[in-house]
Amino acid sequence: MRNCRGRGRPRGTASDSLLKYTEVFPESQAGWREAVRLSFRPLVAHHFVESRYVERIIQLTEKQGEYMLLGRGLLLAHARPEDGVLEPAVAVAVFAGGVRLDSGKEVRCIICLAPADKSAHLDFLTALLEHINTPGWCERLCGAGTQAELDEVLADFL
Repeated sequence: MRNCRGRGRPRGTASDSLLKYTEVFPESQAGWREAVRLSFRPLVAHHFVESRYVERIIQLTEKQGEYMLLGRGLLLAHARPEDGVLEPAVAVAVFAGGVRLDSGKEVRCIICLAPADKSAHLDFLTALLEHINTPGWCERLCGAGTQAELDEVLADFL
């Protein structure tokens, strides 16, 4: 795993862990587009994705609607690997003040997925769905107001 300098906290103990960075933003952001860019900032800065990957996610959401919205305040932000993924990675960003999508729906957590191909991340998605279906987990994740709280919620996810 790469050492993170700047914003975002490096994560993962195993070299094959997709979860690379986590961050809590204590204040609301200007809008969902900026929140997506902030969420991906450590993955761009540490060369897991190109900035065009993030812009593609924004374009897809504008064009195709909120299909990345998982509900319960979670947004799984992703595009195709060929849109700018350099190395597989995941970052998790929690916006304590929430972020409003164009429809008015609120997002409190953006899970940034940078898949290497169409199947290598399926184990991660399976684990994510198991956690989402665990009573109280989404509320704890979206309610994390500090880095320590976010680390605690994600501790068993690695």
